[in-house]
Amino acid sequence: MKNVLMQCLVNEQEISVKNSIAQLIGVLSKYELPMLAWPELLNFLHHTTNSSNTNDQELGFYTLSILTEIAPDEFRPIAQTFMALFKNTLKQLTDLASPVAFFIIVSIVHLGPIIRTDREVRPILFGKRHLGFRPGY
Repeated sequence: MKNVLMQCLVNEQEISVKNSIAQLIGVLSKYELPMLAWPELLNFLHHTTNSSNTNDQELGFYTLSILTEIAPDEFRPIAQTFMALFKNTLKQLTDLASPVAFFIIVSIVHLGPIIRTDREVRPILFGKRHLGFRPGY
């Protein structure tokens, strides 16, 4: 069923249906990711977010923005990896007004509590100065 959902997400053209599928995947990930029971989802995210195809990349970061909204705590163990991905992708984008940039920022906002309190994650995204962010603010 999980693989069928991911295939539906890729193939669906109707935005409202695609959003519902992504939300369902997010709810399932809340229970599956802590048990490492859905490696295909992480592989899907890796493949799409690192794709040279703009549509694939947009789908990957869109999906990630939904997942981090629904299940942000499930991303705590892999937050460093995603922060590095966000930083590198933003550096490579030629258009910071693109949907990819938007979905990255949305994902960062959803992961805010993790970023704010994790001393190992903040420097990856913000550098050593942390842009003035301090835990508890």
